[in-house]
Amino acid sequence: MRIGGVVPRGTGLVGAGMAVNAAGAYGHLALAGRGLDTTGMAGLSVVWAVAFSVGIGLFFPLEQELTRTVAARVAAGTPTGPLARRGTAVAAGLLAAVLLLLAAAHRPLTRLALDGNSALLWPLAGALTALAATHTLRGLLAGHARFTAYATQLTLDGLLRLTSATALLLTHTHSPTAFTLLLTTSPLLACLPTLPAAFPSLTRPHPPQPTPGPALPRTTPQDAGGRVPGEIGWGMVGLVGGAVLAQGMANAPVLGVKGLAPGDAALVTALLCALTLVRVPQFAVGALQAGLLRELTVRQQRGDRAGVARGVRRSAGGMAALGALCTVPAALAGPWVTQRLLAAPPVLGHLDFAALGLGTTGYLVAYLLGNGTLATGGHRRQALAWGAGAAVTAAALALPGSPAHRVEAAYALGSWTAAALLAARLIRTLRVDTPVKGAPMSDTASPDYTARLLARRLLPTQAPYRWNLRRLRLGRVLDVGCGVGRNLRHCAPGSVGVDHNAHSVAAARARGLTAYTPEEFAATDSAPGSFDSLLCAHVLEHLDAAKAAALLATYLPYVRPGGRAVLITPQEAGFASDATHVRFVGFAELEEEARAAGLQVRRAYSFPLPRAAGRLFRHNEFVLVGAAPETTAAPAATAGRQA
Repeated sequence: MRIGGVVPRGTGLVGAGMAVNAAGAYGHLALAGRGLDTTGMAGLSVVWAVAFSVGIGLFFPLEQELTRTVAARVAAGTPTGPLARRGTAVAAGLLAAVLLLLAAAHRPLTRLALDGNSALLWPLAGALTALAATHTLRGLLAGHARFTAYATQLTLDGLLRLTSATALLLTHTHSPTAFTLLLTTSPLLACLPTLPAAFPSLTRPHPPQPTPGPALPRTTPQDAGGRVPGEIGWGMVGLVGGAVLAQGMANAPVLGVKGLAPGDAALVTALLCALTLVRVPQFAVGALQAGLLRELTVRQQRGDRAGVARGVRRSAGGMAALGALCTVPAALAGPWVTQRLLAAPPVLGHLDFAALGLGTTGYLVAYLLGNGTLATGGHRRQALAWGAGAAVTAAALALPGSPAHRVEAAYALGSWTAAALLAARLIRTLRVDTPVKGAPMSDTASPDYTARLLARRLLPTQAPYRWNLRRLRLGRVLDVGCGVGRNLRHCAPGSVGVDHNAHSVAAARARGLTAYTPEEFAATDSAPGSFDSLLCAHVLEHLDAAKAAALLATYLPYVRPGGRAVLITPQEAGFASDATHVRFVGFAELEEEARAAGLQVRRAYSFPLPRAAGRLFRHNEFVLVGAAPETTAAPAATAGRQA
């Protein structure tokens, strides 16, 4: 399967295993529907919803992180044993925490969700344990590219569930506990044959695996046996938070109706069966998961923003089309299929299935957009998007109408809210003028950096900054770090730009501006004191303090005595947006460096928004206006590539 030019390795194998696993899940529900009464089936439905909401929300992010970080170590030829141990420890810690919470809340959970059947708490705990084990195992398998073993685990899980449920039905077992225990026994037994493939040569270095495209940064030898920064760290908090919220939304219809109509077991069962049917496209997503995130991450690290955008756009668009295609037959035949094959109570109609299909399509589109968000380093933004979706879901439950219609509307509104926010974030992140987070950024002298500057000049957001520059009335300006001339073109006639990037200087000249490299400027007849002002905008943050001081010492003597010097640097959000920034330069640093250079500070202010906006709005700037010394010093040796 081709997704926007990204062909995840192992998709075919994992897809086949996912199909068998799906058949096992459908068969498990269908056979349980025939062996259990309505109350028993409602209990199974709640355990199913809680286990997969909490379990997948906690442990699927761990699978994603293990896949990503193990693959990176394998590619770098370093041992993966430390990651396996850390991943296992994190899984055990998360499992212990959720089991303790389950034990503490067992009384209200039994009373409110399980209709007093406390025996179902044990299968619930077992299902959570199984999910912890299987997702940890799958992360290691995918990271080592052991997709045959990955597919084997899925296949065995599905077959064991189907055969075990068949055996329970043939032996006339009518215990909801027995049918629910299959969520524990089947996945755990399916893990056993694949353990050797998940833990191969964990303590030996792997031979480096060549990959097409630019070389990626590799683990340093001192990090080979321990943890590399960024491996299963605090980013997991955002991943887990987002996944828990996403799973809560996915199961909102079942869990929501338990709160709105706690005694309606038939509606709970019917909703679970309907969701099982309309989520057929989910298995296509599952088949892609083992490889898609890895491939998008590699493209992101190489700086292939177009490839990431194309892959996300086509995968999400394809899922939207597939969801719509599946929603139509589900709406037409859903009531008949679930009643005949899954023994669902006849309480839902065609419009109910259409609404659930719409919500599922939005959820799966958001899920794939989330892969792109993670690949571009948006762990926190993904969690915020799912949080907003969950908030909309919760608010929509208060809408007027029957419990079924309320949970269906809440599911659809919440899912599409999350999808819209994730799409908006990706559109902004993958714009050509946005730096690639996590990618090896070429330095500010590269052609790529010039291309980014040229793209930025097309944005209408530059208007306020042009106005700010003009109102300062700087006269003839020496623009140090002029780039492609974004500011220089709005300075007075006779202004001159200097930049160490020869490509940017050429671009500025092509626009009719006077610009030089530092070496070229030093060879001109520009005399000390020949400029009215010096402008140094978005330069100092690229330099350490010593180089910044040398830069100012080189060019300030060209400003007439008493002339102005304007220093501009980005605030927090802007600083974090560019991988070439090396030092945060705020008001305090600007004033210190200005005074050290002999400038008299006249004023310092935040532009265009108040200072507080700088943590969120990346175009907010620190602006310092100073006066040059009244005596002209001889220019220092040219700062070379610092300008």
